[in-house]
Amino acid sequence: MTVTAALVLLVYAVVEAPEAGWGDGQTIGLLIASALLLALFALIERRSASPLVPLGIFGSRTLVGGNLVLAALGMVGWGMSVTVSLYAQQVLGYSALEFGLGTAVMTVGAVVGSTAGQAIVTRIGFRAVAAVGLGLTGAGCLLLTQVSVGGSYLGDIFFGLLVFGPGLGATFVAASVATLAGVAEQESGLASALNNAAFQIGGALGAAVVTMPSRRPTGRTHSPR
Repeated sequence: MTVTAALVLLVYAVVEAPEAGWGDGQTIGLLIASALLLALFALIERRSASPLVPLGIFGSRTLVGGNLVLAALGMVGWGMSVTVSLYAQQVLGYSALEFGLGTAVMTVGAVVGSTAGQAIVTRIGFRAVAAVGLGLTGAGCLLLTQVSVGGSYLGDIFFGLLVFGPGLGATFVAASVATLAGVAEQESGLASALNNAAFQIGGALGAAVVTMPSRRPTGRTHSPR
């Protein structure tokens, strides 16, 4: 209950911050409450005879690093997907089904990236695979920043998704391997659950950030075009 409430408050604070203001008492209060609940969760776990998450597991640098990468990957992956989906449907006029089929290039790329990453991660190490994968996701996002109002799927979206997909798959595999390599065999189930949670939490924050309502300047009117 404490950790779930903490994450809900964190996401809510991020979503409401543009409207209320980052320095507003509401935003600061929500962030403080989230931090206090996380601290309470840690205290409960430390004192529990059978903790849900034994805190000693975070002594592994590879586990912590892998989960941070997964959280960042979730933010980028979900944030990019929401943004590009809205662009394709609201600007280019695609239906949800049409653009859903259009994202198949990213899905296939992710399968290729994860398969290749799994094959070479034991040879060159998960750090190198994760670095290359993150580079590809960054390059894909950079390509997608060039979208235009009068754009098209092939000219503005296709190549960005084509580059992003393999990076997504390779990074996920490398980071997952890192989280499991840093723990004992009997803790592998917990480590697997943590890396899944890290990715989901990152995704929630990423979606919250890109869907923030923009604050309009006061005293001006905006007419739709």
